[in-house]
Amino acid sequence: ENAIFSTLEHRALLHQQHCHSIGLTDAPDFVAQRLNNHTAHLPQSGIINAIRNYKPDKAAYPYECKLPPETECDETQFTVIFMAYNPDRLQKMFKQIKNMLTDRDFSQIVQEVIVVWNGERHVDETGLGKQLVDFGKDHPLRISYPLKAGFPNDLMNRYHPRLQVKTKAIMYYDDDGPFYSYKATLGGFELWKRNANAQIGAMARKLDLGPRAAEESKAVLNGPGDRFFVSQCPTDELDYNYREFANFGARMVLPSGSFLHSDYLCFLWHPVFEEIRQYVRKHPVNPDDGTVSTLVSQLAGRAPRVYPRRINEADDDVSAG
Repeated sequence: ENAIFSTLEHRALLHQQHCHSIGLTDAPDFVAQRLNNHTAHLPQSGIINAIRNYKPDKAAYPYECKLPPETECDETQFTVIFMAYNPDRLQKMFKQIKNMLTDRDFSQIVQEVIVVWNGERHVDETGLGKQLVDFGKDHPLRISYPLKAGFPNDLMNRYHPRLQVKTKAIMYYDDDGPFYSYKATLGGFELWKRNANAQIGAMARKLDLGPRAAEESKAVLNGPGDRFFVSQCPTDELDYNYREFANFGARMVLPSGSFLHSDYLCFLWHPVFEEIRQYVRKHPVNPDDGTVSTLVSQLAGRAPRVYPRRINEADDDVSAG
C-alpha cells in the first residue's frame, strides 16, 4: 500500500506545482476568503500531509490493502449491499431482496445480500422488519449493525471491510432504489468484470469544470478517456451537475446500482483518509457518493464506467430484415 499512497502523493504534488507555475495560489488567506460557515471543508492538497504524517498501526487498523486487478472475467457471482435505517420503509427493499435471492435468474448471480442497518431504531420494530429478519434464516441474507459495534451513523459504513464480503464484486443499493432488472444488472456485472479496478455505475454525474480546467482537459482528450486527471487549482470553479445523468464524461456515480471491487473497502476506511471521512460526516449532505468515486478514481487512476439501467425488450413482431 505504500507504493499506492506514494503515487497519490506524487500526483497531488505535480498538480500543486502546476497551479503555482501558472500563477494560482493556495495561500491560506486566499482559501479562507472562499469558505463559508455552512458546510464542511478540506484543506487544499491536504492529502499530501495526510500521507506524510501517517504512521502504520496494525492494532488500530489490521487490514492489508491491495489494488484489484483490471479484469475479473472468471467471476460468476456478486454480493449486494443495501443500506437502510428506517423500519417503516422496508417494503421496496424487502421486495427487491426476495427477488434477487429467489428469482431463477437473479439467484444464479447473487451469492449473498447484506443489509447495513444504519438506524437508531431496531429493524424488527415493525412486522415487515421481523419478516426480513426471519427471511435471513433460510436465505443468504445477513444484517450488519455498525452502530451496535460502536461506529457513528455514517453513510460510509456500507464500505467498511468489517463486513467481510465473500465475493470480489459488490453491488450497492439504497433502501429506496431505484432497482434494476436482471438484464440491466447482468450488463453492469459484465462491464465490471472487464473493468474490475474501476467503479461501475448506472446513475452517473458530471462535474462541470471551470474555464481553465476545461481548457486543460482538451489537451488530453486524445488519450484513453478514463485514464487522465485534470488539475484543480484553488481559484478554479467546479460545479456539481445534478441536472442530468451523464452517459459519457462521468466523473462520479451515485451508489444505487453501482459495482465496486471488494478490495477497495480496505482503502475507503484506511486511516490516511480519516479527514475525508470526517468531512463526509460533518457536511450537511454527507457526500459519500462523490467521495467514494473520487477516492476510487485516484487509487485506480481511472474514471467510473457507466452501464444502462434500462434495457428495452426486443419486439418479437418486428422482423430482422
